[in-house]
Amino acid sequence: MAQEALAKAGLTAGAIAAIGITNQRGTTVLWNRKTGQLLHHAIVWQDRRTEPLCAELRWLLDHVSGALEAAERGELAFDSWLLWKLTRGGAHATDVSNASRTMLFDVRRNA
Repeated sequence: MAQEALAKAGLTAGAIAAIGITNQRGTTVLWNRKTGQLLHHAIVWQDRRTEPLCAELRWLLDHVSGALEAAERGELAFDSWLLWKLTRGGAHATDVSNASRTMLFDVRRNA
């Protein structure tokens, strides 16, 4: 898609100085941190399949074959997939506003 946009704009990748990325906060994606392979499609905050299970933050781990075992082996990453892809595997990172939506990051303590 990015190549198509560049072509339509008559630009090359070298003409781009910076890009900005964002996501819909509350969107969840699990992926293999070594290969970049997605475990399943992203689940967005409005996904009605998970409404009854909102208190259980384990839907993907419980419903995608092999996910729990991969997580237990430390092979999965949560969030940051797009940045990882854009940096060709060079960065596993997110910003505090996104990390805090997972409730795994405390913005008050910055940890």
